[in-house]
Amino acid sequence: MVDEDPGPDAPRRARCLLTKARRVSLWLEGEQAGARYALTLDGAAVDAVVDQRPEGALFHLDLETTEGTVALADANAPEREWTVELAALSSAYSDARERAIQALHAPDTTAADALPEALGILAAADEAVEAHERPLLACMASQLAYEAGDYAAVGEGPEAVKAAARSAGARPLRCLGAARSQAAYLHLYVEPDFNASEAQLAAAIAELDGPFVHMLAELDLRYFQGTLEFRLGHLDEALVALGRTGALAEALDAEKRVAAARVMEATTLARLGRFDEAQVLADALATRWRPELDQAEPPAHALDVLSDLAWVALLRREVDPGTPDPSPQLRALAKAYAARGDRRNASHMHLNLALAAIQGGELGTAERELEAIDPATLDAHYLIWRELLGAQAALGRGRSTLALEHLERAGAYAELTHDREHDWQLWALRAATLHERGDTEGAIAAYERANAIAGELALAIPGDAGRSLFVTSHARADARHLELLVETGDTRGAFCTAVGARARHLRAQWARARPRLPPERRREYQRLLSEHQALEASLAARSEDAWELSTSELEVLQRALASEGARAEALLAQATAILEEAAPSWTCDQLWPRDPSRGVMTMAPAARSTGSTRSEASWRFFLATADAPVELVELRGALEPEALITAAVERFAAKPEGAWSTLDSLDVIATHELVAVDIHGLLAARDGPGPRVVHYSLGLGREPTAKAPAAPALAGLDVAVIASAKDLAAAREEAKAVSARLTQLGAAVSPSWSPLDAEQPTLMHYSGHGYHEGLLGWGSYLVLDGQTVRAAQIVAGQRAPQIVVLGACSAGTPSPEAIDGGMNLASAFLLAGAQLVIAPTRPVDDAVARRLAAELYASDPLELSPTALAARLAEVQRAEVEA
Repeated sequence: MVDEDPGPDAPRRARCLLTKARRVSLWLEGEQAGARYALTLDGAAVDAVVDQRPEGALFHLDLETTEGTVALADANAPEREWTVELAALSSAYSDARERAIQALHAPDTTAADALPEALGILAAADEAVEAHERPLLACMASQLAYEAGDYAAVGEGPEAVKAAARSAGARPLRCLGAARSQAAYLHLYVEPDFNASEAQLAAAIAELDGPFVHMLAELDLRYFQGTLEFRLGHLDEALVALGRTGALAEALDAEKRVAAARVMEATTLARLGRFDEAQVLADALATRWRPELDQAEPPAHALDVLSDLAWVALLRREVDPGTPDPSPQLRALAKAYAARGDRRNASHMHLNLALAAIQGGELGTAERELEAIDPATLDAHYLIWRELLGAQAALGRGRSTLALEHLERAGAYAELTHDREHDWQLWALRAATLHERGDTEGAIAAYERANAIAGELALAIPGDAGRSLFVTSHARADARHLELLVETGDTRGAFCTAVGARARHLRAQWARARPRLPPERRREYQRLLSEHQALEASLAARSEDAWELSTSELEVLQRALASEGARAEALLAQATAILEEAAPSWTCDQLWPRDPSRGVMTMAPAARSTGSTRSEASWRFFLATADAPVELVELRGALEPEALITAAVERFAAKPEGAWSTLDSLDVIATHELVAVDIHGLLAARDGPGPRVVHYSLGLGREPTAKAPAAPALAGLDVAVIASAKDLAAAREEAKAVSARLTQLGAAVSPSWSPLDAEQPTLMHYSGHGYHEGLLGWGSYLVLDGQTVRAAQIVAGQRAPQIVVLGACSAGTPSPEAIDGGMNLASAFLLAGAQLVIAPTRPVDDAVARRLAAELYASDPLELSPTALAARLAEVQRAEVEA
């Protein structure tokens, strides 16, 4: 495709150059709802296959000619019209191209030796071809140079194409994009220089900016942009770019490009700890491409896809040792690459085999795999991995001096990559090595450095499920750090490490710890929230009459709503990112109990050995109180989560000098699968001394100037009592009874609430439906006045009542696969500023919910403070257990 500039007085035009009549496709970026398009060829209407998607519209046209003018027009907007001229490539160009390719691949010679002859054929054709085809010869020369390994010529290729284009007055969109993509690839993988790669991609975006873009050129540039972000460690940006690339490639039915984008997307998801999502993509790709490995000569692109899928499996195995060992496939891939003479990728497979051997405890095998690798075939990223794996193998065999030597070399290579993930790996492994050498102080300092880097990496990821999963996947270094602190008797440090691993990334989203935004940033934040609110209201309004639509009309609406829903999520993410700019860092001191009658309990699993499961590993429980040393209980064995908590409580209670019996209340900061245990119920059913009031805590600590709030007078107090479920008579009755009780006591009761209200009520009591949905609960929501209020929206709003009572099913349901329990409506309100949230963790029986609501506000006098209401809840629960 050529974008021609006929002169200052004529509009630019696109010319599609064809070797033969075939299917052509036109893509219009962006939402096309409401448009009514018609395609014509030389003014006559033609049939086309139309594929409408949220991200754009794709038109497929089967041509029977190589000449003519294709026009696409929107009947509802006459100014929206595009024309593309069709033209046949000349026989002179086609002949020169074919002869040059044959010369490069001539038998009994190498591509490097044959390159001059091939380039000579193209140069000789310069006068014979049409003017607009001369830039295509330059493109072809760059492609041949790439195949022959003349990388200097590849780097110069884009400028050569531009020079030819200037003289011809036409930009060859496809091949200029290809030349830039080849140069970007060169600097990403062959001769790594990420700045040069970024410069090539930026130049391509500028050069190809205009009304016409070749879709395959656009696809390749998007892919390499995502790959560059991945190599730089910008995993969230990479995920977005690769996801869009894969979607467009699927729309174009470009199978190889789909595979390339989706496998990189799966790899990025795995790096982020989002293994279930990565596995869905990996399984689909494996089904399509694994049979290719059985061919006598598997195609290169199939090998590349399968090698990346094996890497995804290795990443998952780092976190879950029970994941199947991909070594058999890695050996087959190494053999296939070697048979093709691809030493670089064969070396990558041997690196992966070394990692698989380390994961399986076969350290000698790992060292042999590493020794077989020629370092000259590796770029800086792979050299780092070679040294890190060498350090792990040496450390596992007790050779700590050799491990440190590997780490020093890895550090030198890391200076070239600027990848913070490498820095984290280095410091975590350095800590383990120093520990092995007996340098406890150095090991603890190295773990603290690794923890700080992990925190930076987490906060660079949008504050949603992705961040939780990333933190969960990096928790293994925290587990080893904690073990070392326990060994040295520093139970306070171990307690802080256990809490920090699940809490430090959440404090950035906490309303009560955040300083006020500067005026300009606050206006931008409020603008984003307002746009989001308006868009959500529009989505709700457009959905109301969906039941009246036909199937085809409903599909159009669904596409439009999907696109606008994605835009709404993006607005919310931007608003949340502004909030986190000035967020204070988490410190353990802010968490420490001040009242001697109040304790804080947390827990953490020990680092697991290969092949073990969490239930078989040991757990450590910590109890912190105001004046006494942190108490520690260690448990080992295949116990269920409830049994683990019960056993830990009994061990704390049995300590002769322990603090358990002196406590009136307990904050519980649960982690991993123990977040799902009903600790309220366990302690309510327990006889004997110990805390009577239990708070689940996110581990955020106190705000910097925290003071215990005085109990407000009930008379005139603003409260909100909401019944949102029109289909739940019990919910309406519950809200009516609560409203009557609080009105009787003098409160000013409102039947509505919004997360955007500047003035928030002291109490909100919600009775109705609650939904725990989405990845790690980040799609959870309530319905207020017919509009959806999502957990993410509540967090971003940063406004909440002081006390929130949610009579809604599963409003407090945690996600045990995440170290921090993921997101739910209760956590959302706490992050938005609430001091107490009362919410069920499972579906609610209507009668039970109504009885609890009645009992909660039945005391006389009634004190609406977080402390008093939490104590009242404990009384009600204990009375129910006793009854």
